[in-house]
Amino acid sequence: MSDNQSKEAERKPLVSAIIPVYKGESFIHNTIESVLKQSYKNIEIICIDDGSPDNSAQVIHSFGDKVRYFHQENQGVAYARTHGLKVAKGEYIAFLDQDDWWLETKIEKQVKAIQADANVGLVHTAVQTFDQSTKQFRENINPNAKPERLVGMCFLNLFKENHIYNSSVLVSKAIVDELNGIDLNIEGNTCQDYDLWLRVAKRAAFSYLDEELVVYRVHSEQGHLDRRGMLTQELAVLSKNIQGTGLEKEDAVVRRQAVLTYWLGIAYLDHGDISEARRLFRKSLSMRMTKQAWSVFIACLLPHFMVKKLRKA
Repeated sequence: MSDNQSKEAERKPLVSAIIPVYKGESFIHNTIESVLKQSYKNIEIICIDDGSPDNSAQVIHSFGDKVRYFHQENQGVAYARTHGLKVAKGEYIAFLDQDDWWLETKIEKQVKAIQADANVGLVHTAVQTFDQSTKQFRENINPNAKPERLVGMCFLNLFKENHIYNSSVLVSKAIVDELNGIDLNIEGNTCQDYDLWLRVAKRAAFSYLDEELVVYRVHSEQGHLDRRGMLTQELAVLSKNIQGTGLEKEDAVVRRQAVLTYWLGIAYLDHGDISEARRLFRKSLSMRMTKQAWSVFIACLLPHFMVKKLRKA
């Protein structure tokens, strides 16, 4: 960094890039390089090694003092991010997953956006998806997502559906600290990020940059999703965050909870737990009556072997 760049960096607020790492040796070099190449220079890179059994640590150490390295016993990504928040010195936090990467102007544009409006506490961006198996960019996982709706005081829209990618977020550290950071009572590597976004949305406005400044990488080494665990925790997060808002009986709120409960029932049905699936379908129907949920519930009253045949069909 030149003297002019150093002086420029000193005048700009520090951004802390927090990267949890677990079995990340295949991608972490590229991820760190994308931070070092940012047009915005006042960034500290914090890598939390979550007990990686591979060569992740060696790859990180190859960057020398350009990266702040911390090791912890394996506890999961939420604990790694929490560790990063505790040691972060920046005014803003930028989360980055070990297998994703940023385009060069991401942080510069986000800092400009968050400083342009004192009410804004979080800025997220559009993303593009890279398929590691084909080495090509592909359609995003949810092509119908509308992240552009998550602007301003957007708690209700965010409650309806989360279209924010973790690696796209820049958020005020003061607000995150005020909210006591990540909720570690949420089980597994599930929806701790969604819970944090919801809590920030009650406190501050969001801004959105409709520009693909983040690359989300899809690859075979990603952990397999426990759909039952994810949906169970997501419902708990929604229930926790809606309490005391006065929105509990809003149609959109009830609909969201009913739909997730239905899909949790489907997840249990696929797992072969028909009695739990029936209970969840009844619960979904008690919130919102739909032909789809009613049909599946009636089918679940049939003998077990018939349910299995119908599900396969």
